[in-house]
Amino acid sequence: YDALTETLVGAEALVRWMRPDGTMVFPDRFIKLFEHNGQIMKLDFCMLDQVCKTQREFIDAGITPVPISVNFSAVHLYSHDFVESINKITEQYSVPHRLIEIEFTESTMIENLSVVKNIISTLHQFGYVVAMDDFGSGYSSLNVLKELTVDIVKLDREFMQFDEKTVKGELVVQSVIKLAKNLSLITVAEGVEKGQQLEFLRHCGCDIIQGYYFS
Repeated sequence: YDALTETLVGAEALVRWMRPDGTMVFPDRFIKLFEHNGQIMKLDFCMLDQVCKTQREFIDAGITPVPISVNFSAVHLYSHDFVESINKITEQYSVPHRLIEIEFTESTMIENLSVVKNIISTLHQFGYVVAMDDFGSGYSSLNVLKELTVDIVKLDREFMQFDEKTVKGELVVQSVIKLAKNLSLITVAEGVEKGQQLEFLRHCGCDIIQGYYFS
């Protein structure tokens, strides 16, 4: 949601494994397995297919769609037809590329810097938006913001875990958002659950809010 107007401006596709008995398995239980056995590429493209299908349904129903972000694993970066495969799915459903955000985690980008540069450049040529997910979840390198031409930086929910009375925690969040804004990046804060957090992020100039406070 837009931090100022509180209107819906985007969404993120999240995967869940539904068992026959209706119980839900969260991705931290199976993503590592899928990365190990090679099924992750199939899963990621399945998610993209579902997103494009949903966007097509919105458009056909006369509903103005918002961009939906789709997460991709690092294994895609070394596939020669990665972007081509994305184009094939979006074109199958005639979905404008601006309605699809391609997300990679910060750690994926840092570990594959030179390859990611080329991928981002190609994605931009086709009109896709590229986001850096989970920024700050590990050993963040501010240098990566300088090196990569991403469009969006998503601040990991850990940034929202500081004590509301902790000045250091507030200063870190303020500084990261200010840096991103100076680099002309759109900032998204994940894990926002309280009104006080929303007000603080507004004060910091954060653009977009993601979390249970709204949805």
